[in-house]
Amino acid sequence: MDCACPLCESRRHVWLKEIQASDLIEKYRRFFQIDVKHYFPEPSVALVQCADCRLKYFHPRSEGKSDLYEQLERFEWYYQDEKPEFEYALEKLMEKKPSSVLEIGCGDGRFLKKICRLFPVRAREYNEKALKKLAQMGIPLDEEGMKYDFVMAFQVLEHVEDVKGFLDLCVEKLNDGGYLLITVPNNDSKYINEVDVILDHPPHHATQWPKAALYEVARIYSLDVEEYYVDPLRFEHYRAIIDSRRRTLPLGDLFEQSGGVFRHLVSAIDRVLAPFFTTSYPIPDTRMDACIKKAEGEQSHIDASDENAQCGLRQRVSSGLGQCGFDAGRSGRHAPGRDGTVAF
Repeated sequence: MDCACPLCESRRHVWLKEIQASDLIEKYRRFFQIDVKHYFPEPSVALVQCADCRLKYFHPRSEGKSDLYEQLERFEWYYQDEKPEFEYALEKLMEKKPSSVLEIGCGDGRFLKKICRLFPVRAREYNEKALKKLAQMGIPLDEEGMKYDFVMAFQVLEHVEDVKGFLDLCVEKLNDGGYLLITVPNNDSKYINEVDVILDHPPHHATQWPKAALYEVARIYSLDVEEYYVDPLRFEHYRAIIDSRRRTLPLGDLFEQSGGVFRHLVSAIDRVLAPFFTTSYPIPDTRMDACIKKAEGEQSHIDASDENAQCGLRQRVSSGLGQCGFDAGRSGRHAPGRDGTVAF
């Protein structure tokens, strides 16, 4: 299989698994009543991991279009007014006090609406419905040649097919010394790895981001990772992990006996005990935030094939940084779906 990494363009990769397109089509239909057949011209999709930057991506690539997101908007959990990454972003904005702020992929501008009286904000968005809402709120759009002290992208990066083009735009829009805040689903989390998260697959997600891949973004673009942050596990994700693990126990058809009464009993016990465990034993959850800084007057991009540049930058980025934060996403979307499925 010959395919180039969408981040570093390396052709060295590890084949992780093959997924039947028919399985994905059926799950999107069952969980969300959405027909995604037209996104899968091939009978299967491969999940591979780049051996150089560690990014996981699907081949062939398939990026969700407006028809997919308009159908997902029917679910209240998909776009949320309040999200943990919004709180984190507001904290960073108050700390950095930027004179100009841009959100890329801002959707209907839910976060920009919260901060537009505190900071000069602009939006970059392509969806026609979202653009109309932004106009109604009086939020100005980004223009050619404009640069900003603070650029944000909430859970967008994992959706785009052209990863390098998107990141090129983010860095291009940054002033020297400016900050880029990106949020992405945490591919290292127990939830992502133990629960069948259908929306972490095509056509909803085109890539999956472990922590190592986020640090490679900083390395490739000659940026300093200032802070890396992972949300604590949310209550509904904790329950989904427990339910997934319970299904692996050798209990036969115990949960299905007596009309599923035993399953309902165990579920009730979960609801009583899970809040205690989620607060007493917090573990990292499904989203990572990274705040990275563009150096003053330095080259903002290096050739990924330049080994000397790579080594020097890796040493600078990894030394003495402590915790680091990274985040990317699509305008307030991504909350738990049904039956242990989560929308990202």
